[in-house]
Amino acid sequence: MNSSYGTDGMNQEKYQQTKLLSSDRTWLSHLQSSFVNDSQLTDDLYAVQFNAESCNCDICLHSAYFVLDNSKYWMHYICGDTDSMTWVISGKPDADEGYRQKFKYVIKDQKFFDENYPLFFGQYKQLLGVSYEAEGTACIALAPKIHYIYNPLSNENEKDYNYCLKGIIQKQNVHLNDELFK
Repeated sequence: MNSSYGTDGMNQEKYQQTKLLSSDRTWLSHLQSSFVNDSQLTDDLYAVQFNAESCNCDICLHSAYFVLDNSKYWMHYICGDTDSMTWVISGKPDADEGYRQKFKYVIKDQKFFDENYPLFFGQYKQLLGVSYEAEGTACIALAPKIHYIYNPLSNENEKDYNYCLKGIIQKQNVHLNDELFK
């Protein structure tokens, strides 16, 4: 899990309680169920590790449901900026819509989703809301806002490619033109 919900669990799991004990107290600690390991520091001083008795999680339940539900999607993050992201989304390969299916096949049970969506998320929350600048079957991204997307199924109103070269002055780089990307 790649969000704060998963981070809380991972932090709890990798940090254990360590106490410095005498040799007598170390021997007694071996009888506890939370004992993990000990190592001798001096003749009468041991570092003893224990598993934590409890776990803390400060993330709200809505975030937990959102993370656990959305971690099932086959999505790959390519690049992003403060106001945009580029994703590769795996849907249904043999669908009639091809790569333009968006999130249609991500939701397995649409009726169940429509009935239970308002119970977990607010009225104004857009769970699968996406604004599309460009879509295609292949994407080459060198950095945020510097990418090339190939669109083999373009209609007469669309180009069969889309590229963005933010931060590059095209007057100084005359070799970067439409002919290069065709």
